[in-house]
Amino acid sequence: IGAGARNTCAVRASGVVACWGDNAYGQVGDGTTTRRLTPGLVRGISGVDSVEPSPFGITPDWSPFVCARGGTSVYCWGSNEHAVLGSPAGGVAVTPERVRALPADPSGTSPGMFRANLAVGAWGVLQTQFFAMTGFTMGGHEVWGWGWNLAGSLGIYCASGTDCAPARTFGTLRSDPILSVAAGMQHTCIALTRAGVGAVSCMGSNAGYALGTTAGTSSHETSGV
Repeated sequence: IGAGARNTCAVRASGVVACWGDNAYGQVGDGTTTRRLTPGLVRGISGVDSVEPSPFGITPDWSPFVCARGGTSVYCWGSNEHAVLGSPAGGVAVTPERVRALPADPSGTSPGMFRANLAVGAWGVLQTQFFAMTGFTMGGHEVWGWGWNLAGSLGIYCASGTDCAPARTFGTLRSDPILSVAAGMQHTCIALTRAGVGAVSCMGSNAGYALGTTAGTSSHETSGV
């Protein structure tokens, strides 16, 4: 189950997704923009493992969206502000769209061995009027990010503060087994195994020492915690 700012989504045992709540930007995924008091099925996807609504509120500069993962695919719907649906920025999707720029199996394993997790975050919910949405999918030794690369929080070769298509993160992560990824307000962190020992690497804004270092105010590269 995942809770957004004004909507909630859950994966049923059958692998379908049901959402309810505010639907002004199509974030319920039922093909309408009508608010739902009771759960409605998200159209066109099945075999879903996890669902993650964007958890931050609606402002003039930000609008809600939802992403879900099923097998080797990621689907997103709702507002496409800052290209968070994995396609060129703009408009809304009232039903799920597959993030097609992602490789079918980034870990290089067979589909049955593919494992990933999905993180959706936003920046500045308490600090400023600007918001960023970040989507990540992880597989093997790779992390992919898309959306608004504010303060380098996506860790990809895309100018900081611009809308970015899905791309693989850079830095030292490609040779380290990755366990999970989490997106915060203005930074992201990745749990991994390095030289047989658990480690955490973070990127993005270092406000409040969120990156676990006193060096600099932001980092486009990963920094160890």
